[in-house]
Amino acid sequence: ASDDAQIGQCVLARCQAQLAGCLSDPRCVENLICIKSCSGRDDEAACQVKCGDRYEDAAIQRFDTCAVTENKCVPTKADTGQYPAPCPDAISPTFNTEEMNGRWYITAGQNPIFDIFPCQEHFFTSTGPGKFYGKLNWRVQKPDGRFLTRSAIQSFEQDPAQPGILYNHNNEYLHYEDDWYVLAWEPNEYILVYYRGRNDAWIGYGGGVLYTRASKVTPELEAKYKATWEEAVKRVGMDWSEFQYTDNACGLQPRGVVDLDVLLDGGAFLEKALGRDIRGAEESLEKLETEVESFVDAEGYMLTREARIAEMGTERDLQLLNQAVADEFGIIRDQEKKIERALAADVGTLESKRKALVERLTKKAATQRLEDMEKAMATTPSN
Repeated sequence: ASDDAQIGQCVLARCQAQLAGCLSDPRCVENLICIKSCSGRDDEAACQVKCGDRYEDAAIQRFDTCAVTENKCVPTKADTGQYPAPCPDAISPTFNTEEMNGRWYITAGQNPIFDIFPCQEHFFTSTGPGKFYGKLNWRVQKPDGRFLTRSAIQSFEQDPAQPGILYNHNNEYLHYEDDWYVLAWEPNEYILVYYRGRNDAWIGYGGGVLYTRASKVTPELEAKYKATWEEAVKRVGMDWSEFQYTDNACGLQPRGVVDLDVLLDGGAFLEKALGRDIRGAEESLEKLETEVESFVDAEGYMLTREARIAEMGTERDLQLLNQAVADEFGIIRDQEKKIERALAADVGTLESKRKALVERLTKKAATQRLEDMEKAMATTPSN
């Protein structure tokens, strides 16, 4: 409790503008509530990371930068030694960074906090000898069955003296730095990586991942290399049984489930606040939203399928797929236009009420939260 009080006093004294911006941003407020709920838990750090997975926007980054990086209001989690730097003989003596070019999947991971997510599809490009960057994609599951798609661009540089070490340094947000250690690899089949990292909030986090060209570890791949993987991770103090296989099917969003993020996570809140007179309009808007999402999902599905078929060089199949998706698009567009015409008046009314309500309640909530925090700080004895 004393730590929370000290953090609050520091934030109020040094990050007033960023706090005000956060309190006026619904996702940033939810992130603060989420992080507060982690206090005192045995898995506090893991809980906080999961909050960061769920909530992400510019207001959150500005607040974190002020509170964590610039003013050190939040104590840094110290290195526990769980993921130490490996011994040199545990690292592969050779590695060709051009091997990273193209698409790879993380098909197994050791640390549930960082490594085990669905649809981990990464694209790497070599930028010169010993240098490459990657576009890392993954999904975060939501309680309602939907998912959030996340991505990051990271650059890597090979250690000139130890080819099996790859550095991802000089990152702006929280100044995070990750060191990758290639434990074992087979050209165009797999790359087994152990990593450890540090940032302004946490020193010494880490884990291990298996990259494969295939989207999953096939029985043939496992039979061929599992013994090698077991021996490789053993050299860094891990057991292969700690690794979990990931789901890279990368399916579509479930139909019939409306994503409340679209309306500031407030569909149910708006329904209660505005009353029964607009509930019918909300339901109509949700139907429209679902149709639009179906259109977007179909587009994403088409692009993914096109890429896969193009890789196989099957031009005829690609033409057939284009026609099939075009037909589906036509149906979806017709349905979308009908719904839009039918609901134009209701949507306009709902949007006006929504904006006015969100503005009024956001100001009120921000004022109340600031007053509550000031009262709490005033009544908390200083140590």
